[in-house]
Amino acid sequence: MAMMVRQPINSYRVSRTRFQRLRCMIVSPQGTVGSATGRFPRRRSSRYSGPKSPGLAFSSRSVYEIIMTTSQPIRRRGRPPKVGAGYSATRDALMRAGVIALTEKGFSATGIEEILQSVAVPKGSFYHYFGSKEIFGAELIRSYAEYFARRLDRFLLNGKSRPLQRLRDFTAESKAGMKRYSFTRGCLVGNLGQEMGALPENYRRQLTAVFEDWQNRTATCLREAQEQGEIASHLDCDQLASFFWIGWEGAVLRSKLERSVLPLTIFSDGFFQMLRK
Repeated sequence: MAMMVRQPINSYRVSRTRFQRLRCMIVSPQGTVGSATGRFPRRRSSRYSGPKSPGLAFSSRSVYEIIMTTSQPIRRRGRPPKVGAGYSATRDALMRAGVIALTEKGFSATGIEEILQSVAVPKGSFYHYFGSKEIFGAELIRSYAEYFARRLDRFLLNGKSRPLQRLRDFTAESKAGMKRYSFTRGCLVGNLGQEMGALPENYRRQLTAVFEDWQNRTATCLREAQEQGEIASHLDCDQLASFFWIGWEGAVLRSKLERSVLPLTIFSDGFFQMLRK
């Protein structure tokens, strides 16, 4: 915030409650410039007598320009405003911790206290951003779906590889990811789908929509493979995509159970063998 005043410096009033710290530029009629950073004096006078800057001497009766800017905004008391709360670092930390917990343990087995302790966030902050565990879960599904869609596109839209190779690259990278986390993390959407009986009903529509989106992206890649003669022209790419995700999610569950990539390898090899002309 900037303010310019043309009046005797010793008669300029400054509100203590409006600013905490000022940086003042004082320009004399002769063009001499001085600067100082200072705090308000104690409440002995309501008039501001001007900063004490070494080497500068100005008459209080002269007319000066005073340009003042705050060095930092005033912090308000209470909770942070909800405007921009979606981009808060605290909210992001809670979301990341929630995704990890749900990919490892699922929704029902994960408590709010566990998530809060993992990121050292008080309970009040959680309810400020989400309101309830149900709302938190819905946000996690949405966020995970967006992340996974970007991940799929990175493979399935890669024009440098042939269509079926793109799908093979996705399965290979997924197997490497399972090994990297010692088979402790599965698919958040698949995990929630398995415990749907204990979850809010609105999650059912959300999870179904996510699976359908993944299937549509996969079907588009398979149709491209069909156009390039990689798979038979009589095969239904929509059904193939649905078959892939039904089988792949089951293989992820089995790999997590057995702590082995073998179920993923068996399914993916069988799927690509089926596509041969």
